[in-house]
Amino acid sequence: MLNDWTKITDWIISAKWLQPGSFMGATIIVHGGGRGGSVSDKLVAIDSNATPGYLGALASDGVFRVDSNFTYTDGGDYITIGLESLYEDVQFGISNAKVPAANAPTWQTFTTNTNEYGFAVDEYIDCEANEMPHSWAEGTAARLHLHITTKGANASGVNQYVKFTVYVSYAKSEEVTGDEWTETSFTAELTIPDGTAVLESFFLDMGSNLTLTGYTIGTQVKVRVKRIAATSGDPTEYPGDIFITQVGLHAIMNTLGSRQLLVK
Repeated sequence: MLNDWTKITDWIISAKWLQPGSFMGATIIVHGGGRGGSVSDKLVAIDSNATPGYLGALASDGVFRVDSNFTYTDGGDYITIGLESLYEDVQFGISNAKVPAANAPTWQTFTTNTNEYGFAVDEYIDCEANEMPHSWAEGTAARLHLHITTKGANASGVNQYVKFTVYVSYAKSEEVTGDEWTETSFTAELTIPDGTAVLESFFLDMGSNLTLTGYTIGTQVKVRVKRIAATSGDPTEYPGDIFITQVGLHAIMNTLGSRQLLVK
């Protein structure tokens, strides 16, 4: 029988009926107290006095108590426990990306001891491909965003603007006709308010989802990010270069991984 303060990750490894990879949120600490103990401050509790093997609601007598933040599915010889809308980043670094022969960003001083690429209008960079993680909820949409940092302050007295397009190519892993690489793009504009300081960090949501219906683990994603001319306000453009530190893809996760190499 489990003791009151067992980590749930340790229990997954030792419990034969709960298959590895079937639990989402493995950093949660199991709360004890035994039968009738308080579980109001935790999402999952082990009742050490309950009948082994029973999965029940919060008020039930069971080895597992699951409150409304969790969902669970009885798979026969294992149980899948999940959280909804649990996101993780697929990250595309800029510092190690490939610059073109023309219209390339310039490698510049960022902080005292670090450098980063600064982008003028019409400059772009190509990032390496990433594979969607095996923890990804297959077929669910993902959301692009940029991490941007000002090189110079905005002391102009008015808001300034900077605009970007991210080109996204993606493909399934199978060698099947119809699974060739596909390209789409997303464009969004960032407002840099009057009074913004040097090296101020911004988050820019790219405005809509990357639809991945029918795509599975093994799917590859590749991006190009380009600064384009701004369209808002007057004057419109943030002057000089601006730093892009990262392109990110927020994706929904529903397991720790997959049970097979290319099958969830």
